[in-house]
Amino acid sequence: VSGRGIGMLRENGIEVITGVLADEARPGLAGFLTRIVKKRPYVILKLALSADGKIAAGPGERTTITGQPFWQRVHLLRAESDAIMVGAQTVRIDDPSLTCRLPGLEDRSPVRIVAGAAPENSRLAQTADKIPVWQLAPSEAQNVHTLNVRTGPEGRIDLASALAAIAQKGINQLLVEGGAQLARSLLEADLADEVWLAAAPHELGPGGVDALAGLPLSFVTGDDERFILCRKEAIGADTLNVYLRKKP
Repeated sequence: VSGRGIGMLRENGIEVITGVLADEARPGLAGFLTRIVKKRPYVILKLALSADGKIAAGPGERTTITGQPFWQRVHLLRAESDAIMVGAQTVRIDDPSLTCRLPGLEDRSPVRIVAGAAPENSRLAQTADKIPVWQLAPSEAQNVHTLNVRTGPEGRIDLASALAAIAQKGINQLLVEGGAQLARSLLEADLADEVWLAAAPHELGPGGVDALAGLPLSFVTGDDERFILCRKEAIGADTLNVYLRKKP
């Protein structure tokens, strides 16, 4: 631990080679390393958007954007993550379950986190006795655990404080599935490590809801020092672009 084992081996005349395949190993350890070094989880921000950069047909509307093949990919990503977080507004509009529903992986559903208060009548609150639900603000919901986090101006949740509290619970990888304001806040606070942008081939038009609540998509996709495109693939009719942050 902390190099002491290596020191003991070398003191006893055993040659130790370090850094072997370090670059290859780092992605698989990203969650653990981020939690240990940065005291927060490795954050993957996932957004499904139309060809014109919208995440819903209109304010307050529940809109299916991508197809079944990408749905399956997302549920695999859920199974690979320790927790999923969404905004309270997303819970009120979509009333999601946030579980993994792939055959054979149903028991791999991660902890579900609401970036705010979980509505008492939501699916999350109603199933919190089966799959854990955490919230970042208190509510009347039963069986929902409230994390102690700081708030900033106008009572907004301090996301850095929230991620630190989540990391203290042992969460290595956190998948964030929206909504738009939460996505924007994470990006502006420089708290997203990886961004999945899944673009459908159809447009939703000028009445649609911007994916990043007014922040241009070029904040992620632009040719600057924030993110780099590391993978692009077709998943059914949709196109997935995965971006990694450039700076440590």
